Amino acid sequence: MTHRRPRPERSPITVTGPVVGRRSLAALAGTGIVALGAAACSNDDPLKSDSGSGSGSGGSDGGGSGEIIVGSQQYYSNEIIAELFAQALEGSGATVKRQYQIGQREVYVPELQKGTLDVIPEYLGNLLQYLDESAAKGTADDLAKGLEKALDDGLRALPYAEATDQDSYTVTKDFASQNSLKDIGDLAGISDLKIAANPEFEERPYGPKGAKSDYGVDITVVPVSDSGGPLTLKSLMDGKVQVADLYTSDPAIVKNDLVPLEDPKVMVLPENVVPIVSDKVDDDGSAAIKKVTDALSTDELIALNTRSVDEKADSATIAKAWLKDKGITK
Repeated sequence: MTHRRPRPERSPITVTGPVVGRRSLAALAGTGIVALGAAACSNDDPLKSDSGSGSGSGGSDGGGSGEIIVGSQQYYSNEIIAELFAQALEGSGATVKRQYQIGQREVYVPELQKGTLDVIPEYLGNLLQYLDESAAKGTADDLAKGLEKALDDGLRALPYAEATDQDSYTVTKDFASQNSLKDIGDLAGISDLKIAANPEFEERPYGPKGAKSDYGVDITVVPVSDSGGPLTLKSLMDGKVQVADLYTSDPAIVKNDLVPLEDPKVMVLPENVVPIVSDKVDDDGSAAIKKVTDALSTDELIALNTRSVDEKADSATIAKAWLKDKGITK
C-alpha cells in the first residue's frame, strides 16, 4: 500500500466579496449568468473559521477540545450530507463546529490526517484510490475493507450508505443517438473528443488515462472548476464539449434528459457515501451518523439535491426537515 502525497495546490485566486459555492452556483444554472470568481478559491485558510450555509445551525464558536469539527468538500451535495451528520451529532449531545466548502481531497485529506477535521462525508472508491494508487477493483464491501487499511491511525470509516454519487461520462441524448452510444467504450474512435471536468480529473484513475487503457477512448479534459456544476453542464449543453463528468445524484441529468454512459469495466469504482471520522467521534456519535447512512439511498440523495437546486434551500434547512422526517432528530 502506498500513501499518495497530496499534489501542490494551484495558486489560489483572490476574490473580492463572498465566495460562491456550488450550491449557490446551482441556483444560477439555466440563467447563463455566473460570475467568473464563483469557481475560484479564497486565499484565506478555510479551516480557520466557520464557512458554509450550515455554520449557523447549532455550531459553536471557537475551537475547544470537546468540539467535533465537521467538514465538507466544495460541492453542494457533499455539504448537505455533512449537515445531516452535523445535526445528527448534535442530536446525540455533541458540540459541533462546521467547516464547509473546504475544497477537494488535495486540501482536506491532509487536514484530516493532522486532526484539524473530525468528520467528512467521502466516497468509497475515490478516497481509496487517492490513498492507495494500487487499490484493486472490487465491490463496495471490498473497497470498505481496503479503506480500513489505507486510513491513517486515528481515522476510521463508518458503515457506508446505499447512496452513491458516481463520477460519470455523461452525454446529451442527441449525441448518444447520433453515435449509438450506450457505454463508455462506444466513444472509441470519435475524433477530437472533449470532457468538461474539474482539473483534478486529468490525474484521476478514471480520467483520460483510464478511458484509454480500459476502453481505448482518447479524450481531452477541458477544465471547469465547479465539481460538475452549472458551468460544467453549460459546457455540455452549449456543445463546447461532447462529454461531461457529472455526478449521478445530480438532478440536472434527469431534468435535461442526459445520458450517463454505462461503465461495464467498472473504471469508476463504487462511490458509496462513507463517513470518515476521527477518534473524537465516540460510540454515541458513530451511532448517530449510522442512522443517517442507514436511511440514505441514492433516490433520497437525489431528492435532497433537488431541494437545493430547485428551491434554493440551504443545507441546514434541507437537513433539518429530512432528519425529522426519518425520525433521526426531533
